[in-house]
Amino acid sequence: MIFFAISILLSFASTYTLTIHITSIKEVTGVIQIGIYNNAEDFPKVDKQYLVFREEVRSRILVKKVKHLPAGEYAIAIYHDLDNDSICNKNFFGYP
Repeated sequence: MIFFAISILLSFASTYTLTIHITSIKEVTGVIQIGIYNNAEDFPKVDKQYLVFREEVRSRILVKKVKHLPAGEYAIAIYHDLDNDSICNKNFFGYP
């Protein structure tokens, strides 16, 4: 399971920096995909993200900073793409 903490660093500008900490990455392989949504109706639909990032997994911890983010409410979906095929593979029961 991937745990993450989110912190927004406030500044005097009209944009903010969002820092996402992902820990407990079980396998150091593939990529982590991070989807940021700014519309509740779109969450967590694929291809409806406001922003999407794919970060190569190089250790069991990943920190992603998203700069110049406008003030607002956001939702975040994260998945570990072990084989880097851009597909959220599922088991027999339909679970990732």
